[in-house]
Amino acid sequence: MIRAAVAGLDAENRFAWATWRRIAQRLVIDLQAGGYVLGLALHDLDPDEALTCVERLAIIYDVLSPPRTPT
Repeated sequence: MIRAAVAGLDAENRFAWATWRRIAQRLVIDLQAGGYVLGLALHDLDPDEALTCVERLAIIYDVLSPPRTPT
């Protein structure tokens, strides 16, 4: 189901999803290496492309791990 959804994405969103999968791996999180891995993933992008990818990553993050609402 997820593969089919990802296959239907445009190139920018597929890149963002692939980047998300890289930085959200348990090993990366446990090593606290998310910033480093994100830097590697965005290294070849120009600044505008990198910021656009970060915005897309924020959307993915908000959907998969919504912020807690105060009770």
